[in-house]
Amino acid sequence: MSDNRNRRPTSDPYGPAGGYGRQAAGTGGRQPRQGNSRTQYGQQQRQENSRTQYGQQQRQGNDRTQYGQQQRRNNVPGRNASQSRGNYQQMQGGRNGYASRSDEARSRARLEALRRQRAEEERERRRQESLRRERQLREEKKKLEKKMKARRREERKKARKTFFGRVAVGAVIFVILAAVTAILFALFFTRSPDGKTRGKVTYVYGGTKVRTVSYGTAFQNGKMYVCFNDVADYLGMAVTGNAREMKFVIPDPDGPSDGAGTGREESIVFTVDTRTVTVNSRPLTVDVDSVLYGEKVWVSGDFVAEYVDGITVLYNKSRNTISVSRIEDEEKSVPGNVVYVPVTLKLKSTAPMDPPDFENRPVAAPAVTFTADLAEYEEYMNPRSGDYTVLVNSAYPMGRDYVPDDLTDVRNTKNDGRETQQLRTCAAKALEALFDEMATAGITDVGVTSGYRSYDSQEALFNGYVEAEMEADPELSREDAEAIVVTYSSRPGTSEHQTGLCVDMHNLEYATVEFAETDAYRWLVDNAWKFGFIERYPAAKTEVTGVSFEPWHWRFVGRNAAYAIHEGGLCLEEFAASSGTDGTTDTSNGG
Repeated sequence: MSDNRNRRPTSDPYGPAGGYGRQAAGTGGRQPRQGNSRTQYGQQQRQENSRTQYGQQQRQGNDRTQYGQQQRRNNVPGRNASQSRGNYQQMQGGRNGYASRSDEARSRARLEALRRQRAEEERERRRQESLRRERQLREEKKKLEKKMKARRREERKKARKTFFGRVAVGAVIFVILAAVTAILFALFFTRSPDGKTRGKVTYVYGGTKVRTVSYGTAFQNGKMYVCFNDVADYLGMAVTGNAREMKFVIPDPDGPSDGAGTGREESIVFTVDTRTVTVNSRPLTVDVDSVLYGEKVWVSGDFVAEYVDGITVLYNKSRNTISVSRIEDEEKSVPGNVVYVPVTLKLKSTAPMDPPDFENRPVAAPAVTFTADLAEYEEYMNPRSGDYTVLVNSAYPMGRDYVPDDLTDVRNTKNDGRETQQLRTCAAKALEALFDEMATAGITDVGVTSGYRSYDSQEALFNGYVEAEMEADPELSREDAEAIVVTYSSRPGTSEHQTGLCVDMHNLEYATVEFAETDAYRWLVDNAWKFGFIERYPAAKTEVTGVSFEPWHWRFVGRNAAYAIHEGGLCLEEFAASSGTDGTTDTSNGG
């Protein structure tokens, strides 16, 4: 193995005389130069050879340095020649390891360059992708803006259509409201029954057309109206009064021809803007208000048909006419001479009646005995006057101003905070006796809940019931509600409570038919007659009385009348008819 470590390059390793230069250049140094290209090429070759030679020299120098250092270490005493050879071999291995490390560095450099190149390509790819996305977003934005503009145009167009549509609808509604207002104005504000052809309903009296009015005048709230001034002219009735109350008088057909009164005339008074009509001094509540147009009063056609006898009031829907005609007396009429039934009013004036002669009646009250000492009450329980049998109902009403002049506090008023009730003296004292005797039978929980009730109080009570019925069933008209209420409450003027002779008493929280299931009721049914009281509205007599069963309602008539009614199984209406009189007394005013 040759050792070149002691070889040294010439002073000019790149020159033509250099040892390494000549060997590296080969024959190129001895050939003549041919042109510039050959010269440049030779120079490049010499430079490459010089660099290689210089690298080898550097490595040899390093090796010699390392070798010298190793020799010095080997010259240390105690070390042998084998150690020197091992060191040399180790140095040779280091030289080979250096070359491997150099190759590895070059590989790492190439890999690093490749990584940088790929990173640069990735950045470029991402940049291009970003630009592509930006272009795409710009295009989508433009498309969206275009769509938004189109949508805004469409919305503006739709808004214009909606606006003009609403304007058109508003105009139509305005026209409709104007038309309805005009119709309502025509019906309710321009309806003057003046005989002109302003309406659609024609009134015919005795075959003669008298006036034509609007349908809204002839029918209000579904109720037929007639002008009573026209009725009066047709029947020859006299008219007096004012705008508040208008009075019509039917003369006595048997009276003098000079028109002087006989006292047997009949009269009817309409109170304008109310439902109150007074027939022969007896007030009634009708289905509709009386209305004044100009100087003429328009009233309920149903009332006229029901309470004025001798005429008919008919509505012909097909011809749209309302005809008022007198009724012909067929027995007295002959060809060429028609005789009509006399025109009268259904309600007659009330007059005092003679007391029934109970002493001469077939049935007289027997003597009675009591457990309690009731001697002081005998004159009250069995009065000799007959005015306690006065009959009050819808056919026989009382005047608004009637108030008994002998009202007395009722001792047995129910103790629940209510005001002390009142009755007429005989009724109040007889009731005290009844309660004393009932206590001896062990019944002490009954109390009086109602006694005398004025016309105004009854009116408020009745109207309250009507409003409650209408509230419970909103579909009910007032007339329908009143028709229901009259089955369990009386209209003002038709209630027995105004007489001061009847009493409501029971032992329940409220007055109900359940009272009929109590011992107290059964005791009253058996014994009330002894004290002059009767059950006023029995369950078996509802068709006669017109009032539903009220087991709590008891009426004072005196012992004799009470015994006759009790034994005969009658009601007061039947007793009045059996006594040969209508059972009425004068209750049209105070006293």
